[in-house]
Amino acid sequence: MTALVDDRRHLLTTGLARYTESGVVGRPSLASARKGRVVLASLVSSFGGCLSALK
Repeated sequence: MTALVDDRRHLLTTGLARYTESGVVGRPSLASARKGRVVLASLVSSFGGCLSALK
């Protein structure tokens, strides 16, 4: 059985408070600067089309 904190299918519907008191979701101890750079680069790359549409 999957714990509620691991099953976030309804996060956008029910809100963050159902999953965490601190506002942290996931396992931040697994984060690294390299992973952060990769995620940020991906977000910048994928947002370009949205930004163009808003101009």
